[in-house]
Amino acid sequence: MDEDESPCDIVIKAYMPYLTGAHVSEFGTTFPSFGEDLLNQLIEQSKTILRSLPTLVRVSAPALVIGDIHGNVTDLIKIFEKFSDFENTRYVFLGDYVDRGMHSVPVMTLLLAMLCKYPNNITLIRGNHEFSHINQMYGFFEEIMIMYQNMTLWENFQELFAYLPLAAIVNNQIFCVHGGISPMASDYGQIEEISRPIYDYDNNPLIADLVWSDPNEQLTTYAENHRGSGVLFGNEALKTFLMNSNLKLLVRAHQCVADGYSIFGNCMGVTVFSSSDYCHIIHNKCGVMQILTKGKVEFFAFPPGSSFTQQPPKLTMELNIATAQPGMRRSIKKPGIALPTVQAKHRTPRKPSAKPLPVKNRVVTPKKSPKRKITTPHLSPKVALACGRIV
Repeated sequence: MDEDESPCDIVIKAYMPYLTGAHVSEFGTTFPSFGEDLLNQLIEQSKTILRSLPTLVRVSAPALVIGDIHGNVTDLIKIFEKFSDFENTRYVFLGDYVDRGMHSVPVMTLLLAMLCKYPNNITLIRGNHEFSHINQMYGFFEEIMIMYQNMTLWENFQELFAYLPLAAIVNNQIFCVHGGISPMASDYGQIEEISRPIYDYDNNPLIADLVWSDPNEQLTTYAENHRGSGVLFGNEALKTFLMNSNLKLLVRAHQCVADGYSIFGNCMGVTVFSSSDYCHIIHNKCGVMQILTKGKVEFFAFPPGSSFTQQPPKLTMELNIATAQPGMRRSIKKPGIALPTVQAKHRTPRKPSAKPLPVKNRVVTPKKSPKRKITTPHLSPKVALACGRIV
């Protein structure tokens, strides 16, 4: 190893065979691994970059929007392999990098290396799984403890997550967020005012809504969310937010959709989900959205286990730039082909009707949770065994 090589160069060099035409299937399920010292250096360098960013990041086109990765490093590599113009493309990741999948540490390692190498072209937005009380339960904590037997590394990742931006606006037209909008924000101005670092959202429902909320086309405004955090938002609520913000489209992630992307809200919203074969239960596709210049957007959907490189866009749309109305329309009309509006798949079935949630009646009960302290998770027997500890 060259002493002059930076941590990000070391990681990218190790992954280069995967990113330059050699398909991931040829390498099996083994991916490059790195020592704690290198990971901690990556975390510190990335944290310096993230501190300099606003809570709402501005991104120019062309840009690629990627939804939940959830530890699926295979799909992440394939995305970088297909869309490999790192110098000229902006990449907007919508959060939920960790948990659920088997390779959360490789996902974070590669993403942070790319952030440090191309700080002007990589945008990492925060998802609900980038909060400590979530990722200590759904796989990330356990993966770190089995690989490194060091809780401090997990805590260092939580410090990094605390500086992730909450949203982005692409080309002054498209609002990107992990979950959705909030009755606490009539436009994006309130989001810009949120300060970081953010360690929890117990006393800030706006933050909870941004990372947890879901669309519901049966609603007009807002309602309680069955997930227990965030809200459900309807078409009129979405239209009001976009018009107040002078924006055309909402792009979010947070829900697994069969085609990898799903259009909702009278073409004012899109869900993008980029981890195929989710949890090895839902045989969904990996979806990404490419934002081009002049208001065009392209959607790609890649089946599980496929090569991404030769596949053309599945759908091309155009933003309604010529009118004051938000939304988009089909760029090339093909009679008989319907827009993909696949219902998101949920672990908990959604109730057919939801109770309206007036903004003025929404009261948040403060919880006792230290703002800067990260709670030490309880070690499961499996993790304790890997760490040589008895629980």
